[in-house]
Amino acid sequence: DGMVGEEITANLRTIRSIPLSLSGDFPSLLEARGEVVMLLEDFQRLNELYEERGLPHFANPRNAAAGSVRQLDSKITAERKLTFFAYGLGRFEGALPSSQSEAISLLADLGFLVSSLRQKALGIGAVADYCADMEKRRETLPFEIDGCVIKVDEISLQERLGEKSRSPRWAVAYKFKPVQALTRIRDILPSVGRTGAITPLAVLDAVQVGGVTVSRATLHNMDELMRKGVLIGDWVVIQRAVDVIPEVVAPLAERRDGLERPFIMPDRCPVCGSGVIKPEGEVVYRCEGLDCPAQIKGRLKNFVSRRAMDIDGFGIKLIEQLVDSGKVRDMAEIFRLDAATLASLERMGPKSAQNLVEAIEKSKG
Repeated sequence: DGMVGEEITANLRTIRSIPLSLSGDFPSLLEARGEVVMLLEDFQRLNELYEERGLPHFANPRNAAAGSVRQLDSKITAERKLTFFAYGLGRFEGALPSSQSEAISLLADLGFLVSSLRQKALGIGAVADYCADMEKRRETLPFEIDGCVIKVDEISLQERLGEKSRSPRWAVAYKFKPVQALTRIRDILPSVGRTGAITPLAVLDAVQVGGVTVSRATLHNMDELMRKGVLIGDWVVIQRAVDVIPEVVAPLAERRDGLERPFIMPDRCPVCGSGVIKPEGEVVYRCEGLDCPAQIKGRLKNFVSRRAMDIDGFGIKLIEQLVDSGKVRDMAEIFRLDAATLASLERMGPKSAQNLVEAIEKSKG
């Protein structure tokens, strides 16, 4: 919630780039700050493993890494190879380094993995050159990046500059342009969200975009689809940033062969068969069904999320199993689940089931 974090120590101990003991002359207290990522090579191997097991793929390395560090079972985290890059110091007892670059070098000396791409730049021109070079090289890097972070190096100057309400004045993020690719729309499907909103979703010929295979992209709503003039069968430009769902940017009208056809919003919900309406003054179409499984899944996902009940381990795949099997039909039924019921589900052993029951109980406050 921005103030209180989650207890993931057991999971982090499975990450080999986090030293279990420090090297050299280390301080009595050290808080190392950094980021857990999944390298593109490890992401590809994980999806290949899941394909062999008949399990759904992960959408991108960012989601895979975020979900892996929050697992209730650390064995699952260990199976999904993660990497930790240290980039700064928090609490520290001892003689503090005088600069950001010295702090990172200290972390490396103590046994932490740090980025070999870091560079000390003199003047804004050198900073601009570095950012331009990184943007050119992003496709060749072993991990996804969507930009660079530029920091004032001297700690004394950082302290003088201070911080704003949500960010330091001595650091700024430079974002790259979204990665784009060409592909073809094979179909457009109506997708039902937790509020009943039905949005057009493009089914694409699979294409690599920024190191990730993309086969679906959002078209947002019917007004946006009509504005862009996208047809089923079109060749299109798609784009994605690291943390954004892929989207269709524009069709290539000059590549049309006459076989393209428009998408027509159905008058019945594709999930539950209820009527579809477009409320006056809204741009979205909505399913009228109160018991629509797609809406139930969406509401449950929102209910158990970190911003609501914050139930650890209650992910979308578990929600889908519970709703599809009829074991959960509303929020209240979550609190009637027991370890035996949960353990009977796919990929949910007795220990994980018991951990989840305890997490549900804890969420009651």
